[in-house]
Amino acid sequence: MKLLHKGTVKDHKLIFDNPEAFTVAKTLLENKRFELTMEKESIRRTTQQNKYLFGVVYKVIGDSCGYSVDQIHTNMKRLFASTVDDKGLIITEETHKMDTVRMTKYIEDIRQWGAEFLGLDIPDANRVEEEL
Repeated sequence: MKLLHKGTVKDHKLIFDNPEAFTVAKTLLENKRFELTMEKESIRRTTQQNKYLFGVVYKVIGDSCGYSVDQIHTNMKRLFASTVDDKGLIITEETHKMDTVRMTKYIEDIRQWGAEFLGLDIPDANRVEEEL
């Protein structure tokens, strides 16, 4: 069982968004060992970012190369969201798990690549925001 409780730390104290749910969780775990992990909350990529990525960035590249949006997506992840682990395996990051900051960098890397290697002027998100 995995329980997720969000909140803030203020004056070295935990302030839970839903303290009642945390109390229930403590009751469920009474006399049991537990593991507590804390990390800074990240905000997943927005719907607007995703619409821009697939509807503008990938579409412009796909149209210019004759490939589908899905084919472009697969290849862009290989180019800009992959690393090689110590066993030589290629580990590809999932775009739906990227936070807003990571997604912005990913999109800008693709736009720059499109400009340099394909001569494309992929419109900036602000130029197409109204359409999305």
